[in-house]
Amino acid sequence: MVRSVTVGRRGADEQSGRRGLILLYHRVASPECDPQQLCVSPENFAAQLQVLRQIACPVPLTEMVSRVSASKGNGNGISPGAPSAPAVAVTFDDGYADNFSTALPILAQHGIPATVFVAAGYIDAAREFWWDELEDLLLHSSELPRRLSLATHDGSIACELDGAARYDDADFVKNRGWSIAQAVDPTPRHALYRTLCNRLRPMPVAARERVLEELLRCTGRERRMRESHRIVSSQELRQGAREGMMEIGAHTMHHPVLTGLSAEAQQSEIAQSRHRLHEITGTEPTSFSYPYGTRHDYNRRTVRLVRAAGFSRACANHAKVVDDRSDPFHLPRVVVRDWPADVFSRKIEEWLRG
Repeated sequence: MVRSVTVGRRGADEQSGRRGLILLYHRVASPECDPQQLCVSPENFAAQLQVLRQIACPVPLTEMVSRVSASKGNGNGISPGAPSAPAVAVTFDDGYADNFSTALPILAQHGIPATVFVAAGYIDAAREFWWDELEDLLLHSSELPRRLSLATHDGSIACELDGAARYDDADFVKNRGWSIAQAVDPTPRHALYRTLCNRLRPMPVAARERVLEELLRCTGRERRMRESHRIVSSQELRQGAREGMMEIGAHTMHHPVLTGLSAEAQQSEIAQSRHRLHEITGTEPTSFSYPYGTRHDYNRRTVRLVRAAGFSRACANHAKVVDDRSDPFHLPRVVVRDWPADVFSRKIEEWLRG
């Protein structure tokens, strides 16, 4: 049973009509493990969209921003004459293939549009995102050296794996439900995974690549791309853009922390991603999403470069509502997890009240 959003009835309707939400998804899939909590199962995703249809007004991201712009100065929130139901826009970050193979048919079934922000440098690449490679190398059955020492551009990372050097299927099954949101690491492998995620995230792309290659050598494995973790292909991207339910937005070329780059390198990551997506889809993207998206991951220089590249709006990762005070280049979003319908409905209510 889907509960309706209530904030005190009439006050709730007025408040909902003045506010909107941009939802941030990453994947619609049910993988063997999900240490980053990026995945929403197809069943829960369909249930969440049903909730949106019942208690909200799903709109494209571009319309959400237009409503905000139109409302400035009228004191009336999202737009003059807007329906009392809160406006909600669905977005995806990164560009996983399952956004198109799994999420798109469910979105079409419910008649809900979405924006997919794609890290353009990974399109057609026979590899996974770095955090997925780490998961594959460390959290699945394998044998590693008892002591690992990985050189980095700013020092080294050392770890004693001890009894976790050998990790079998039973170990994997026992710990497959672990995520970095948990306070306790069940094995030294999980502690190393957490450490490497924190250290690799802000690294320059080339330095991060060297660490991954060294880790691959330690495992004696070659780089691979699992079908379950595949990034969208150019053919899938063209097809998805043609179907009209998905706006294609840019998410840089290689998903770096932009504040860690020079102005020239930032400009290249931002502008090249727009050019590459235009080259593939035939349409110039007008929406951008900052990788990771916290206030530490982009700055005023980044915003200026995004504007200069020709984008009209940019999404961040700040858990706030969208209202008439929202800057179109600092659009807040709320992250959605693998919640059933009742939990998702309650979260929508909490966000709108916040």
